[in-house]
Amino acid sequence: MTVRPDRIVADIRVADEACVLTSEDMIDKALSRYPHLLDHACVNDRGETFGAVASRTSVAHLVEHMTIEGQARLSSGAKRLFVGKTSWTNRAKLLARVEISYEDDLVALSSLRAAVLFADYLLREREEENSSRR
Repeated sequence: MTVRPDRIVADIRVADEACVLTSEDMIDKALSRYPHLLDHACVNDRGETFGAVASRTSVAHLVEHMTIEGQARLSSGAKRLFVGKTSWTNRAKLLARVEISYEDDLVALSSLRAAVLFADYLLREREEENSSRR
């Protein structure tokens, strides 16, 4: 993780190919903590909001949007705008990069940490559900 003057940059490694993409169930659970996720503006091939791709996007992309919402919730600016970008740095090795603007670096880092921990929780829960079905 790197804190730059205008953004934080976090490299995220996904543990397993089975954990790369989100599911509808994951997004439903994420909405309980991050209720505005689907309304976030998002540049993607399917629409103008994160909702257009939410149920079938990379987990790293979900982390980006959860971090942005976490920051917005804690921001001192009433209409503060945060911008993020997620890209694969090495898809074969399951390495992604998330870049997010910030108002306060400590709030951004705290929001990123919370988002990563919640994504880990969602993935563990999905793994437990899948193993109980076998």
